Amino acid sequence: GTPVMIDMKGPYGSFFYPSHLDGAVHSASTDVNAVAALVDTLMNKKFYTIARVCSLRDWNFGNEHVTCGLYMLSRAGLWLDPTNATTISWITSVVLELKEMGFNEVMLADFRFPNSDQYIFNGDKEAALQDAASKLMGTCGGDNFTLSFGVADPAFKLPEGRCRLYLEDVDAANVEAKATLVDVPDIK
Repeated sequence: GTPVMIDMKGPYGSFFYPSHLDGAVHSASTDVNAVAALVDTLMNKKFYTIARVCSLRDWNFGNEHVTCGLYMLSRAGLWLDPTNATTISWITSVVLELKEMGFNEVMLADFRFPNSDQYIFNGDKEAALQDAASKLMGTCGGDNFTLSFGVADPAFKLPEGRCRLYLEDVDAANVEAKATLVDVPDIK
């Protein structure tokens, strides 16, 4: 039951495992079959496996589906719009594929808006993320599966269901201060 987190999809949208999804771009610098073998070994040895995937930061998908991206003032990187149905469908398909592979948990890293003034979003960012999390939980959640969210905001409200909050971009000197801002029923 020891937990092991493995990066399965990076911020450019490259898959580090042999995905069968239409539009999946496999990492040229990663032996995806070796990653699949590692995952199989961990699962056979009964480790608690967590797949970490970049969710709203996805250069490859955003370039192929320009209407899913946030409006950018420059080409500083590509972030997806959490209010776009195609974005949610894409993330859902990635999560469901990993769930089908047998992962105990999928952690959606970068489940946030970019920390940059180069991107424009005219809606309520907090509401957009909460709605996207609820939609993803509704289609991907389950009693024997955990869907988790990697966020920068410690006040992010988790949707109903079996899920976790992972705080990202926390300065080590401020861990205790950030932890006091977290509002979840079971702080563990």
